[in-house]
Parts: sequence; structure tokens; C-alpha cells
Amino acid sequence: CGNVSGGAEDEGEAEAGWIEGAAILLSVVCVVLVTAFNDWSKEKQFRGLQSRIEQEQRFAVVRKGNVIQIPVADMVVGDMAQVKYGDLLPADGVLIQGNDLKIDESSLTGESDHVGKTVDKDPMLLSGTHVMEGSGRMLVTAVGVNSQTGIIFTLLGAGEGEEEEEEEDDKKKKGKQPEVVVENNQNKAKKQDEAVAMEMQPLKSAEGGEVEDKKRVNTTKKEKSVLQGKLTKLAVQIGKAGLVMSAITVLILVLYFVIQTFVIE
Repeated sequence: CGNVSGGAEDEGEAEAGWIEGAAILLSVVCVVLVTAFNDWSKEKQFRGLQSRIEQEQRFAVVRKGNVIQIPVADMVVGDMAQVKYGDLLPADGVLIQGNDLKIDESSLTGESDHVGKTVDKDPMLLSGTHVMEGSGRMLVTAVGVNSQTGIIFTLLGAGEGEEEEEEEDDKKKKGKQPEVVVENNQNKAKKQDEAVAMEMQPLKSAEGGEVEDKKRVNTTKKEKSVLQGKLTKLAVQIGKAGLVMSAITVLILVLYFVIQTFVIE
């Protein structure tokens, strides 16, 4: 009687064994979904806060003889901006009036000493630097990606793309061995194309501006700091390691099931 009852219990446990695996799988799915949703919501809040800060960040400029506060994104070349203690310069410019103005350029040069700026000596003001003392007025000469900070971010973001393009060009050069006659014909064709392009340049100036704007937009989208690149690489490595460990675990469980079912029993 005891053997019969024990066998019945074993059969019941075997039939209900899938519940444990299903519960574990459901728990893992729930944890992954909740974590992904939390990360997505945090990223969305961060992006919203960042965009709001950018919209609310304003700078004093002189327009039509009046000093007004405008968003930093609305500054254009030719604006006369007022700088004072505590300001973070959003654009490059030339100092046209200054009162004991000293700038902290450590973010660009790494030098902790404050740099004195005067109209006669070193009048250039660079974006990304802080005003530590004094006040003055500057004529904006470069904004956005054309400013010093924009150029740095563009170089950081476009470095990887340039390396890939250079590798592709090297491969193409190694794969092609044109003859001298073909090269001469190509050079002549290029010269003719250049001449035609010079004639058509006034007609295509607007289109060229649009293409340059698109390139600038694509470049800004590719902007990524060195720290972000390293973190992304680390995340990819962690994901690959987790995938390998998961595959090994599944393989061990399958082997255990096969041995237990077909060999031992």
C-alpha cells in the first residue's frame, strides 16, 4: 500500500513539474519587462527635463537698442550679447566692451588660471567657458555646431564614422588597379564635371544649403561622448556574456534531462 501511494505521489509531482519551470519563466519575464519600462520612463523624463532646460536657458542680447532675454537656441551671428559674472557663454564672439573681464577656460584648455580679456589683448570669447569676474559685451561670431564647443562634440561624434570611411576607402583602393589611360580619361571627365558644376553653382546654392543642413542634423544625431561610447561597449559585452551563460545553462539542463530520461530510467 505504501509503495502504491509513493508511486502515485511521484507521478503527481512529475505531472506538476512544469509549474515550477513556468513560474520561473514568468518571474523572469515580469522582472525584465518592469526593468525595461522603468528605464524607458526614466530616459523619457530625463530627455524632457533636458529639453525644458535648453528651452528655458536664456541669454541677454541687445536688439533694436533694447536689452532682451532670448533662448540660447535663438542666438544668431551678429548679435551683441551682454556677459556678466556667472554666465556660461553659449557662443563664440569678439569682446567689444569689457570691465575687468576674466574667463575660466579650463573646460577647453585644462588651465585652471583665469584668463583676462580686453578689447586690445585677447578679445576672443569661446563657448563653453565661464565668466568669473567683470562684465562686458561681445559680438557673436559663431553659434551651434560652428562654435568651439560644437566643433569638439562634432569631432567626438564623427571620429568613429571617419575611421570606418577611411577603412572602406583603403579597401577600395587596394581592390582597384586602373590603367593609366583610364585614369587620364577620368581626370578629364572630372575637370569637365567641375567646370559644369562651377557654372551651375548659383542655381544649386539653395540645394547645397539644404544638403549641408541635413549633414549637420545627421552629425548632431551621431554625437556621442567618450564615456557614452565606453558604457555602450560595456553593456554590449555584458549582454554577450549573459547570452553565453544562458546558452550553457540550457545545454546543461537538456543534457541532464536526456541522461535522466533515456539512460538512467
